[in-house]
Amino acid sequence: MEKKTASAIMLTLLLTSMLTLAFNVQPVNAEGTIYIRADGSIDPPDAPITTFDYVTYTLTGNISSDYHGIVVERSNIIIDGAGYTVEGAGAWESRGIYLGGRSNVTIENMEVGKFYWGIKLEESSNNTIQGNNITNNWAGIGLSWSSNNFLRDNNMVGNNRNFGVYGYEYLHFVQDVDSSNTVDGKFVYYWVNVQNATVPSDAGYVALVNCTSITVQNLNLTNNIQCILLAFSENSTITGSNIINDGDGIGLHGSSNNIICGNNVTANKGYGIWLLESSNNSIVQNNLISCSRAIDIEMYVGYPDYFAASNNKIVENNIEYREWGVRLSHASNNTLRGNNITGIFYPYSTGVYLYGSLFNSISQNTIKESEVGMELIDSSGNRIADNNLTENFYGMLLKGSQANSLIGNNIAHSPMISERGNETRRVGIGILISYTYYSNLLRNNSIAGYMYNFGMENGYYFQDIDASNTVDGRPIYYWVNRQNSEIPSDAGYVAIINSTNIRVEGLDLRNNYQGIFIAYSNNVTICENNITNSYIGLYLGSELGKNIIYHNNFISNMQQVYFYQPSSNIWDDGYPSGGNYWSDYVGVDVKSGPNQDLPGSDCIGDTPYIIDANNTDHYQLMNPYGTPPPPTYSLTITTTVGGTTDPLLGTYSYTENSPVQVTAIPETNYLFEYWELDGVNVGSANPYSVLMDKNHTLKAVFSLIPPPLQASISPLSASILVGQSVTFTSTVSGGYTPYSYQWYLNGNPVSGATSHTWTFTPTTGGIYYIHLKVTDAKANTAQSDTARITAATVPVGGYSFPIQVQTKAEPLLPYIALMATLTAIFTKLRPKTKRKR
Repeated sequence: MEKKTASAIMLTLLLTSMLTLAFNVQPVNAEGTIYIRADGSIDPPDAPITTFDYVTYTLTGNISSDYHGIVVERSNIIIDGAGYTVEGAGAWESRGIYLGGRSNVTIENMEVGKFYWGIKLEESSNNTIQGNNITNNWAGIGLSWSSNNFLRDNNMVGNNRNFGVYGYEYLHFVQDVDSSNTVDGKFVYYWVNVQNATVPSDAGYVALVNCTSITVQNLNLTNNIQCILLAFSENSTITGSNIINDGDGIGLHGSSNNIICGNNVTANKGYGIWLLESSNNSIVQNNLISCSRAIDIEMYVGYPDYFAASNNKIVENNIEYREWGVRLSHASNNTLRGNNITGIFYPYSTGVYLYGSLFNSISQNTIKESEVGMELIDSSGNRIADNNLTENFYGMLLKGSQANSLIGNNIAHSPMISERGNETRRVGIGILISYTYYSNLLRNNSIAGYMYNFGMENGYYFQDIDASNTVDGRPIYYWVNRQNSEIPSDAGYVAIINSTNIRVEGLDLRNNYQGIFIAYSNNVTICENNITNSYIGLYLGSELGKNIIYHNNFISNMQQVYFYQPSSNIWDDGYPSGGNYWSDYVGVDVKSGPNQDLPGSDCIGDTPYIIDANNTDHYQLMNPYGTPPPPTYSLTITTTVGGTTDPLLGTYSYTENSPVQVTAIPETNYLFEYWELDGVNVGSANPYSVLMDKNHTLKAVFSLIPPPLQASISPLSASILVGQSVTFTSTVSGGYTPYSYQWYLNGNPVSGATSHTWTFTPTTGGIYYIHLKVTDAKANTAQSDTARITAATVPVGGYSFPIQVQTKAEPLLPYIALMATLTAIFTKLRPKTKRKR
């Protein structure tokens, strides 16, 4: 009995210890992405997830990851968060829980935060997402191309964009996204197949799928991927709601006959109101929209041959935008009327943008402060009438667009300087039509105040651009298939297409993209016109014949002439009539004559103006044609004996302030000395430039070239005793006086020895070498021969014999004999004296 009792006590203690251990086990946390593989295994194997028969997966610890949290590669399973947290680091496109191509998966009781997507399903169907807390992600739940999924009792809070659905072709299969789901404490109303109802005012997100006659009114919606979404729904009204959102505001997909009226859609980085694919016959009216992309009507990119929403009316809205105000992409038969559209001069921003769109009516809109007021690309058959496009960098651009009607538009920009952020720049173009090969109708349009009012860019075959269109109040003459005609003198812009024998004369053309545009034309005479301040002064297009262009003033154009294809034209009226005035010509006018090789001004530049390899203005005018010639002054050139000049001696007439170069040419044995301008020595620069600010006389002074500079010294040799002196004298001839002197001793200049004579007194015995260097007034130098001086010391004992310095050449033999005799006597007497002592 005691043994049994003891055993029971021991067993109880053992079980108690085991239970205590079990309750004290801490959950295991994991870092990095965890995969539930297709075979049911968990990767990595030590991840805090347990499984039972590869069907139920339960978290046993927290998971943190720099990218995805849990990636599900298996269908037909349950994932239970059990209250644990899956946390990310906010990486781009990271997913807390990700299902790609999965079905029959239940995700429940998860705490998911700090991912790009909290829970993301792509191409996944028949899944259940329920009872999850999804916080502080870029987007809470995202469904892309996913169908028949059930969303219940999920709480989304603190996300920038809480809830959204992508992949619109599957929207009508989504079921049971009921109001048990919340975003920021407000309910998600995802209604499917509902009719004749009103969305409650406590909504935090609204999606209507296959619904009819639904009223959405007076809601305050924020922070969703889309706040209000209609898919395959009709006859519904969205009115009086405030949508302040970081994503998109109101989206219609395949939804027709709806009304969006009186809403405030503000501060969205994405789309304000979006009508996508087959959303027809709806009215968007009287809304305040302040978004990056305010209104977008487009075709879904998956169907390139299918035109998007049609027969919608966008009327009387106040629109502020960053990228575009209203965009129609592959849209047809829509009406834009009476909208106020204002941009912020954002780069590439467009007030109204048509891309691949047909037969839309755009009228009575005010579009301002955009990079481009209105842009049509590959769009045809649109009617654009009675719009005010003001203070845009570019008023209207048409590219690759045909058969459009532009009627009665006011395209104006008053200030010539506009500010965009910290940038200040000149405004751009009123209307530019480029790469457009078929007829558009332009009538009664007024363009004014732009740096370049109107222009074509590779645009041909236009018709009906008649004189009812104006630039700065002057008619646009766009002539096609004309012969033997003259452009009227009131023209503000000229284009000549497929025409022959046209005369363009006496016009003042300014502030256009091109001043004159010519294509497929020949025998066009362009003369006596002012073409100024245009991007291109004269545009010469395709297949031109020879045209005659003279006496025009090309002034301050960004490019004076542009050739679309090579052509050769005539650019002058011969000599002395001349060619054209070019404001960027940098030559001078100090020559004259047909070859510009004679002295004197003739108001024609001395060098040709090269336009391109095939076109040259040989007689370009120095002053604008039609202006009075500038004053002229005379230059009289003379010389002294000994030379001539270029130009030759004589009197010549030059234009006021011309710089005239004159070169002095000395004759043989003569040297050019200096110039005298109006009697004043002005130096020896050669050539010399005279500024013709009055009548001048210029004289070249020459002088005879003297013989070469020579120098000699005397004596050339001497033998003296230390302490005695030798005086050197010099003889100098030739060169230019005055001379300067420098005596050298043993190759080194002697300080202070700069006279024509020099006295040398040695202080020690030895041999010395002396020479003289002479420099004349023109820095020529000559050096004398070198003199050799021998200096002897006084003999021991005090004997001394006077030595006379040779001043002239005499025989030395008597002196040598005398010295030899004395030396012998002295040698013989010296020993006797020692013996006597």
